[in-house]
Amino acid sequence: MTQIQTANVKDYDDNFVIGVDKANVSHAEVSVLPAKQRMSPWDCMRKNPKIVLLTLYANIGSAMVGYENLALSVCLAMPAFRMTFASEVNGTLIIPAHWQSAWNATYNVMSMLGSVVAGFRQDWFGRRSVFLAAIICSVTGTAINYVAETPAVFLGGKIVTGFAVGLVLAGTQTYVSEIAPLPMRGIALSANTIMLNLGLLMAISATFSRIYIMDPSAFRVVFAAAWVFPGLLLLGLPFVPESPYWLVMKGKQQEARRALQKLSPAGSNVEAALVQIHSQSKRSAPCLWRRLR
Repeated sequence: MTQIQTANVKDYDDNFVIGVDKANVSHAEVSVLPAKQRMSPWDCMRKNPKIVLLTLYANIGSAMVGYENLALSVCLAMPAFRMTFASEVNGTLIIPAHWQSAWNATYNVMSMLGSVVAGFRQDWFGRRSVFLAAIICSVTGTAINYVAETPAVFLGGKIVTGFAVGLVLAGTQTYVSEIAPLPMRGIALSANTIMLNLGLLMAISATFSRIYIMDPSAFRVVFAAAWVFPGLLLLGLPFVPESPYWLVMKGKQQEARRALQKLSPAGSNVEAALVQIHSQSKRSAPCLWRRLR
């Protein structure tokens, strides 16, 4: 088996490695990739508990998406919600169709816009910055929904929460795909769907017992419960390392090494993994540019 020669690894400059020749780069890639590819998904998860926890953390945002997607639909059926936002037509409280359409349409349009913005932001400022932006937007949008007493104000809340949902959807998948080792990457990415559906169940559970409450607290509590998701994301954010791939892309080699040390289990060859990331980054960047031209 090819042995990794790490003695030549002396230091990193702003571009890459000082003292690592091409042979060592090739040897590092050859030694790291087959070992990971031979590992089963469950063995990989068992040996990488930090990445499992970070995957669950990132997908708190996916649960938030599921919750937000269903909360409005369920609240529309609440008598208390109609009493606050509906108009009386022939003795019946009816929420005008144009408001219902506006709430749902703007939410989805802003979600799409949030995903686009997240794509640029996470390349400029890092993957963690998208989580922070989503937290701020989610807290703000939920606050607007909570205090809203007119359809127009409620629309403003849906605009902001929709943007937050788009941010977190794009940021979660990017971050998880970059930190998860290849054998467990499929399972890690599938956590997005699992947590999204868990959010749907949480929304149903939060509203089920409140459907017959006739004061505004019936639906305001449902919206306030959405603060749990950005709250948990905010509590965990200081302990979340930046994506090593983004750090390498920005030439921050020392920070990338420290991030890999936080992510990797004890005894891992961090230097070889860093060489592999840099090699992949160098190969993928020109290919992407050629496709975009």
